[in-house]
Amino acid sequence: MTKLLFSMLCFVLCSSLGMRNKSTHLLTGTKQIFVNSTKDFSLEDTVLFPGIFLNKESDELTEGFQLFTFDFDKNTVEHNFWKYYGDSIVDTTVNLIIKPISVNENFAIFIFEDKSMYYNTLKEKYFILNLKNNPNYPKLQILWKEPGGLKGAYAVDTRDFNGLFTDSKEDIFEL
Repeated sequence: MTKLLFSMLCFVLCSSLGMRNKSTHLLTGTKQIFVNSTKDFSLEDTVLFPGIFLNKESDELTEGFQLFTFDFDKNTVEHNFWKYYGDSIVDTTVNLIIKPISVNENFAIFIFEDKSMYYNTLKEKYFILNLKNNPNYPKLQILWKEPGGLKGAYAVDTRDFNGLFTDSKEDIFEL
């Protein structure tokens, strides 16, 4: 039942994101996304995309440095992040295997087993990757199913180190 629900959800998401003309070519190469902060969201009482990004004042901001390195040729993502153990911070790297669900020239949706447990202990999650950096959508979204609805996080601040030091507003997701 869960797989059927997610299949239906992915169809709706793909349609909403303009993925009606699904590409037959596979992604190649790599894409790296540095995430300085994310906002958590819930679809329990929210309109689907892009409506989830319109009510951002009720979303919970989470700051923390994460680096996602997508290798489309190997169907993997290297997830680097800081993990807190009491008073200590440990740099952590987890390799994730991704499986493409839907891809076009603008967006890609992948399913993966989350070994990082960065957001929660649920294993089955989804990436929605903004391939062309469309400013109306975040560069990266992570979704999962919980009792009561679909939840997730989206990247708000994806500035590189230069953007952080020069206070550049580029790559900050705003509607």
